[in-house]
Amino acid sequence: MLKKRHGRVTKQRESNNYEDLFSHSKQDVGTRPRRVLVMINEKDSTEWGYYPNCTAPPTALGNSHCDWEYNDETCGYDGGDCDEFNAKYPKCKEVDNAPNNIGNGYCNHDDGLNIEECGWDGGDCLVDGYPDCHVQFPHFIENGVCDYLVEEGSYNSKECGFDGGDCLFLNEFLMEYPNCYEDRIENVGKTYNNIGDGKCDGFYNTKECNWEGGDCDEFNLFLSKHPNCTHIPKPYLIGNNICNSGDYNTPECGWDDGDCLSPAEKAYIGAGVASAVVFFILVISLHCRNQ
Repeated sequence: MLKKRHGRVTKQRESNNYEDLFSHSKQDVGTRPRRVLVMINEKDSTEWGYYPNCTAPPTALGNSHCDWEYNDETCGYDGGDCDEFNAKYPKCKEVDNAPNNIGNGYCNHDDGLNIEECGWDGGDCLVDGYPDCHVQFPHFIENGVCDYLVEEGSYNSKECGFDGGDCLFLNEFLMEYPNCYEDRIENVGKTYNNIGDGKCDGFYNTKECNWEGGDCDEFNLFLSKHPNCTHIPKPYLIGNNICNSGDYNTPECGWDDGDCLSPAEKAYIGAGVASAVVFFILVISLHCRNQ
């Protein structure tokens, strides 16, 4: 088939083989940049783009996939493959492999795409209902945990709906009890979330913290009867109808507040038969049971 190109008539071979269609002159090898001939419109094989200084593999251009390394003027913006991306995000050009990661359903914050120029990673880093909330982990918002220390408090902000509502209780609590400090370093980042969760963890069983937001009221009542039961790591296990061995199943802790007593032993105590003999028998029987 004859075709006029640049004032000359040339013969174009009809072929379906891309290796035949994408060609360069042997005399250019080693002396000039590789000259690449790229089909722009697959439906009309007579339209071709010519990129004399592009060193990309011919099959990489114009294949409907935006290859970031060829998204420049020299390669015709990847043979036109990157035109749509460039039009949508004209300033998102300093991030490697951006076209292939934007809008992939994952917030690529570490890749530098969570910025306005890149459309907040094509929307992947946006939080539903909070258009001005821009954080590293959008799925942390409204996940049931107050992420008040993450990213210097960015989640617990007005823009993020105070972590999607997860931090509302804590914020109200600290306004009412401003002297409740998170002073145990080993628990930083999680203890405030334990306040008001219905379990007495013991971390903030203080007056300044309203006895852990009321979680420890029942345990404190128990403690008034067993003042020496102060060595247990998890107060909420006391009296949970499960016999917890070790420090819980001791006389000081009322044999786990009775959870480790048999019905007969409870009956003895309930009847007021608390003589030294009965107490001795209970101690021996429980000691043997724990062995």
